[in-house]
Amino acid sequence: MELRQLEYFVAVAEEHGLARAAERLRSTAEAVAGRIGALEGDLGLRLFEPAAPGHVRLTAAGERLLPEARAALAAAGRVRETAAGIAGGTDGLVRLGTSRAFSDRVYRALGVLAERRPRLRVRQERAPQDARLAAVRSGTFDAALVRAVRRVDGMVLYPVWTEPLLVALPAGHPLAARDELHPEQLARLPLRLAPRAVNPAFHDLVTGALPQWTPGPPFTTLRATLDDLAGAAEPSWTVFHPVGPLPRDRRLAFRALRAPRVPVSLAVRAGGLVPAVRALLEALTGTTDPPPAPWPVPVPDPRAAPPRPAPRTPRPVTARAAPARPASPATAAPTAGAAGASRPPCGTPVTAPAPAPRASGDRRDATARSGTPDATHAAPPQGPAPADMPAAAQGPAGAQAPLPAPAHAPADMPAAAQAPVPAPAPIAASARLQTVMQVPGQGPIVAQAPAPVHAPLPARGALPVHAPVAADAPGRTSCPEAACPDLP
Repeated sequence: MELRQLEYFVAVAEEHGLARAAERLRSTAEAVAGRIGALEGDLGLRLFEPAAPGHVRLTAAGERLLPEARAALAAAGRVRETAAGIAGGTDGLVRLGTSRAFSDRVYRALGVLAERRPRLRVRQERAPQDARLAAVRSGTFDAALVRAVRRVDGMVLYPVWTEPLLVALPAGHPLAARDELHPEQLARLPLRLAPRAVNPAFHDLVTGALPQWTPGPPFTTLRATLDDLAGAAEPSWTVFHPVGPLPRDRRLAFRALRAPRVPVSLAVRAGGLVPAVRALLEALTGTTDPPPAPWPVPVPDPRAAPPRPAPRTPRPVTARAAPARPASPATAAPTAGAAGASRPPCGTPVTAPAPAPRASGDRRDATARSGTPDATHAAPPQGPAPADMPAAAQGPAGAQAPLPAPAHAPADMPAAAQAPVPAPAPIAASARLQTVMQVPGQGPIVAQAPAPVHAPLPARGALPVHAPVAADAPGRTSCPEAACPDLP
C-alpha cells in the first residue's frame, strides 16, 4: 500500500466518480481505476460499487476505511512540513554541550531563539570541556561551548563572547582598594596557579598575560585555595573563571582583571553548521554580556555583641480620682487608688506599702477582724460552745459585746470618720462557728467550722487598682506594660 493509492481512494470517494477524480488529480480515468484496483487487491476488500452512470459509491468497508485514509494522509503531510522546517532551520532539535558556568548567557540566548523560531528546540547536555569536544567529534553533540580554546583538529570554532577573569586577594592588601586590576600590578605578588597539565589552555592564557609572574603556593581546588589564601600569613592571589556566586568571606576581596579576556567559542564539526545550529549561533552572538555579579557583602562577626536597643522611658499610669461622695463612717477610710495616687512604672520592683488604716465603724471590716458575721448574714443556730472559746465570744447568737474606742485615728482621716466607734473584742484563734442540724430520729447534731474571714472591701466609690506585689518576692516586678491599661 502506498500513500499515492490512499490519495486516489480519498479523491474518488469525495468526487463520487472516476472522471471527476482524474481531473482533480490531473490524471486519466484509466490511471485512477488502476490505482483503486491495486489498493483493493492489497487490502483484500471491495471499496466501491457502481451507482448511476459515471458514478460510484462506497461500500460498507470503504466507508469504514475512509477516515483512516484521511488521517494517514494528514500525518504524512505533517511529516513533510517538519522535514521542510528542519531543512530551513525553523524546526528541529540541537544537542548542545555546555557547562554550568555558561547558564546565564545560554538561557538568555534561548529566550531570543524561542521568539524567533518557536519550533526549534535546544537540548543542553552538561559535561567537562574535553568530554564535550569528544562528543562533538563523534556526532553525539551537534555543537559545544568551549572556553579558552584556540584550535581543535577536525572542528571549526566560532567565537561567541569573551569573559573577564576574577582575582581573589586578601581584603587588607593595598590592591584590594581598586575596582579593576592590571596584570602588571600583580606581577610581584605570589600567584596560586594550577599546573599546566590540569588545564593547558587556561594556564597558557594567564602566563601569556603575566610573563614575569611570581609562583606562589600550589593551587588545589578553588574553595580550598580561597580558604588558604584568606588565612595565610603572607599575601598571595589567585585567578579563576566566574562560575557562580562568589563566596561571602570578609577576609577576601574579588576584583576583575582588565586583561586578558577569556574567549568562549561554539565548537562545530567541520561541515556540521546546519541551519538549526546556525540559528543557535546567531542567538548566542546577539546577546549582550551578562550583568556583573555583585561583590560579596561583608559578613558581621558573630562574636561581636549584638546592638543593645535604646532604653524606652515608661509611661506613668495614674489612677483617676473617684467622684466625691458624702462622708460616712463606712466610706471615710482612705483607700488605695484615691485621687493623687499613682503606680510605679511597669518593669520596676514594687515595695509593698503599709496597709492603710480603715475606719473601725465599717461593720464588714469588724467582721473580718473579729470573725463575727455581718448583720446581713443569718446567725447560726445557738448550741453548746467549745471549751476553749472566751466568755466574751460565748454570748447569745447575733449579739455583740461592747467594743472600746480606737486609741488613735490617722491624721488624714476625715473628721466625720474620727468619732469613737466600738472596736471588736479579741477572739481566740481557735474560734469556731457552730451549726445545729435537727436530724429525725437522731436528735440535734452540732457541726463546728472555722469562722469565715471576709476580705476587706474598698470603700464605696473607690476604684479598683492592681494589688501591690510583695517586696521580698524573688524575681517579682510590677505588671508588664501590655497589662497596665489606663484606669477609666
